[in-house]
Amino acid sequence: RDTGIVRDDAGSIVELHWAKKNVVDADLVVLSTFAASGALRHLVKLDLERNPRVTDLGVRALACALRDGELPALGKLWLSPTSVTSEGIRNLSERLAQNRRSVKTARPRAQKKKTGKARS
Repeated sequence: RDTGIVRDDAGSIVELHWAKKNVVDADLVVLSTFAASGALRHLVKLDLERNPRVTDLGVRALACALRDGELPALGKLWLSPTSVTSEGIRNLSERLAQNRRSVKTARPRAQKKKTGKARS
């Protein structure tokens, strides 16, 4: 049976492909609870397209997980907004954008090489 779960070499979940899997809000609440345990800290992609029973409640659970830093690596999220309001999508988009910024700022900055030349 295809679970839609992709793991890396260490066994961490890095992708969830749940498009057309009849996902409901309760599944996303459980997913966000699971994320709180740290089990999804390496999750990079989450595909929830074509799940018409996902509403603002499920999107809110995901947004809370993002806000709380429980999905630090998440950079790609696919969602069909059939039952989700534009406010729910906007809230989730903002959280995802903040998540991306935190991932980018967590990387060490490159050191500038000193050439020994004096500035004039």
